[in-house]
Amino acid sequence: MLQVIRRIPLVMSQVFVAMVIGHVALIYVFFNHADQARMLQKGAKQVKEWIITYLSPTAYNHFVDLLLEERTLLFMFFTVLARLALAIVWEATVGLWSLARR
Repeated sequence: MLQVIRRIPLVMSQVFVAMVIGHVALIYVFFNHADQARMLQKGAKQVKEWIITYLSPTAYNHFVDLLLEERTLLFMFFTVLARLALAIVWEATVGLWSLARR
């Protein structure tokens, strides 16, 4: 149990860093690759419509429509990509570190 508690700050810091990197990546794409950013916005709109149409019960469609926005989906997409990149870098670093300590 103590090991789990010790890992909480590490995991939370990784999530925070992933959110910051995701935000920076989103801003970078929107400023430097406007065509791809527009394509991503259209894709996020299609994902939102798909969620409303197929995944949410009809009684809750207005809540999903209110709470789920395209920009939120885009931010989540870039944050997940940043989190995956951080996880790969972290595991590679830990692996190399453990090999060096042998």
